[in-house]
Amino acid sequence: NIGLGVPEEIRNFDPEFLWNAEVGERRTWLDGVLTTDISMFFMRRNNAHVTSSIPDPKNQSRWIFVITNAPKGENLGIESNFVYRPLDRVSFFGSMSLLETRIYDYKILSPIYDENYQLIGIDTTIIDSRMQAHSPSYQFSLGADWYGSGFDSLSNSTLESGSV
Repeated sequence: NIGLGVPEEIRNFDPEFLWNAEVGERRTWLDGVLTTDISMFFMRRNNAHVTSSIPDPKNQSRWIFVITNAPKGENLGIESNFVYRPLDRVSFFGSMSLLETRIYDYKILSPIYDENYQLIGIDTTIIDSRMQAHSPSYQFSLGADWYGSGFDSLSNSTLESGSV
């Protein structure tokens, strides 16, 4: 938070600590033609770093990004993928993931300025149990590879989707 427009009162933030537990399995099937992976995970974030923005006091159409802390965050998810290689030069692949995220007791800090752009206070809004940003609730992809002869040519097609 070193931007010139960041008030001293919200310039500092605490370090984040993450506890993570994950379990998974990889299997091969059909004499190695099919490989599958699956994993599940849980994360607990203490003092979670959250990026937010505040208006520039001298230019209200410009925003300044700041990092603040939320007391707690949690992530719970499952991921799986497969690779199916029926021929030496052809493979099909896919993946799917589901993710549930939460940030708890997050304080949005909004500086209040007077007409001379002097800081006169900090407004606080508490948001509890909201999804974390940039954390799609699901993603999937399907694709195929064809390896040509000669110069190690590769043709690839992939379909992907996700939702926040």
